[in-house]
Amino acid sequence: MSLIRTHALLVTAFFAAMAGSAHAEIVSVPWPSGEKLTYEIRWSAVSAAEAVFRAFDRGDKWEFQMELKSRGMIETAYPINDWFWSLQEKTPWRSIEYGEDRSEGKKRVKEQTRVDYKVGQAVRERWTQDKVDKFPVTAQTLDDIGSMLYSLRRGSWALHDKRTLGVYESSSVKGGEVECVAMEDKALGMWPKQPLIKLHGEPTGGEHKKGAVVIWMTNDARRLPLRAYLIFKYGAFTIELTEVGVAN
Repeated sequence: MSLIRTHALLVTAFFAAMAGSAHAEIVSVPWPSGEKLTYEIRWSAVSAAEAVFRAFDRGDKWEFQMELKSRGMIETAYPINDWFWSLQEKTPWRSIEYGEDRSEGKKRVKEQTRVDYKVGQAVRERWTQDKVDKFPVTAQTLDDIGSMLYSLRRGSWALHDKRTLGVYESSSVKGGEVECVAMEDKALGMWPKQPLIKLHGEPTGGEHKKGAVVIWMTNDARRLPLRAYLIFKYGAFTIELTEVGVAN
């Protein structure tokens, strides 16, 4: 697999490594409906992609959207235009639907996965291949790669707190663990010096068994993830928040 091809998988690895636990039932969340977060993804000094996250309150559930587009030399050599969506129940906090529409070079993937916790089964409809897969779901609270950023922001963090995770993606469930390793006062990029929560995450199972991620998140009511440093199979990447806005 080429280095360029890995950018389409970057967000998957990022979320699978950094996710927070979905077990604690917390009614309130630190983000408003319509929040829009824009991130720059860099490989070394090269600006490789831009990711945009949006959150919408749909009553008894949240809808999360994620858009990933290649930039610069990556766009020229291997254009990527990906769209992910996710539906997350509020009570209990768990993912019930995850979908993706990915255009990567000449490759096209469009599919949707829905989870039925009562019967312990997920159904994955692969529309571009005209196939349907079914796989068992044993956990009662799961996330998907579209909801990971928001699961991480829920609840409080204290030094040395650890959270386990279960996240489904494609036709498998992956595991991981994240720990709060420091409380820092630090300036990051365009963001002024402020109290930050520093997290370290590693996968514990599934397909992504190597690599790690370090995340800095504001230690305030908003819990904004400002930067992530991802050590990935194909290199090291920086994911940095560049803009906070309101989605249309």
